Amino acid sequence: MTKAVHSVEGEIDLPGIPFRFSDSPAAIRRAPPTLGEHTEEVLREIGKTDAEINALRDSGAI
Repeated sequence: MTKAVHSVEGEIDLPGIPFRFSDSPAAIRRAPPTLGEHTEEVLREIGKTDAEINALRDSGAI
């Protein structure tokens, strides 16, 4: 098990990586996100403006 700090739950245990690659070691760098934690970031990456994101929020879509 690996320890990670979650934004809501505090310190949590995470299972290890179930596979190994000889030339690229895997590592757990952070805890899983909460529901919707990265919504705005993802919408900006696909080209949505602040106005469009606010409209989605106002309509209850996000």
